[in-house]
Amino acid sequence: MNFARLKIALLFVLVANLGILHSQVLVYNTYQDFLNQTPVQYDGLDNYRAFGEAMSLKVIKNGETERIRCKDFWGFVYKDALFRVDHNSPGSMIARLMSDGKLYYYENGIPHIDMLLKDSDSASYLASMGYTAYISTELDSEMIPLTSGTNLIDRKRAKKKRKRFRKENTEHEELFNCIRNTAIETLRRCISKYNADDSQ
Repeated sequence: MNFARLKIALLFVLVANLGILHSQVLVYNTYQDFLNQTPVQYDGLDNYRAFGEAMSLKVIKNGETERIRCKDFWGFVYKDALFRVDHNSPGSMIARLMSDGKLYYYENGIPHIDMLLKDSDSASYLASMGYTAYISTELDSEMIPLTSGTNLIDRKRAKKKRKRFRKENTEHEELFNCIRNTAIETLRRCISKYNADDSQ
């Protein structure tokens, strides 16, 4: 693990041990804010809106609710889970960071938010908005969709991004050779094996 990844890992430990309420929402306007651990703090998450318009979160502050647009910030932490905003996707969709190693791996944030809000361990992974899963080379680099999206424009966009990524990052071809389909189980198995082989 290189220094940058070690620093991120240590930051996750720091976030988990800040002594703040587990259900608080820590919003980071920029990636630098995340590195510096200078979030905008909210008391909790009431709900989200993701259909028919840009995604937003309904947060709680001092007993009052307010809606914040995901396109206006870099990411957030809720119940110790880190979510990034895909600013290049329609609606500024959120994605939850699931693992890191040779690549950072994310899954569509909606099912994960649903699980955290309901304290459940299951949800539907069929993306109704955005993409099912993503990868990136760094925690703040472009998120590359591993799935096709929900409409023709999204499919073309995702295919173009993957093609460019594979051309510019041939060292990761082993991962793409493993991905024979886009079922969430296949993606998880392939990324888990690939990142487990990280010798950095």
